[in-house]
Amino acid sequence: MPISIQKKSQALINWLAPRVDQLSFADSRRLTDAYLSLSNFYISQGRLDLALVTIEDALGLLPESTELIDSLAGIHARYAALYKEVARRQRASQKKP
Repeated sequence: MPISIQKKSQALINWLAPRVDQLSFADSRRLTDAYLSLSNFYISQGRLDLALVTIEDALGLLPESTELIDSLAGIHARYAALYKEVARRQRASQKKP
C-alpha cells in the first residue's frame, strides 16, 4: 500500500472518529474501512504492534464491527505464529552442543 493511501486513511480517521456517535451508516463503513486499510498497511510493513493498536482503537469506537473483530483475530494469529517460531528457534539453539 503506498504511503499516500496510509495518509488518506489516517486523515479520514481523524475527520470521522471524533463524530462517531453521529455518523451515518455509510460514514461508519468508511471509518471501518479506513481503520482496516491503516492496519493492513502496518501489517505489510511488519509492524504488528501498530496494526494491533489501530484495530484496538477502532474497536473502541466501533465495537460491533465484525470486520474489525476478524482483523483483531488475524493479528493475534500472526503473533501466535511469530511466538511459535521464536520458541522453535530457541529449542533448536539449545540442542546444539
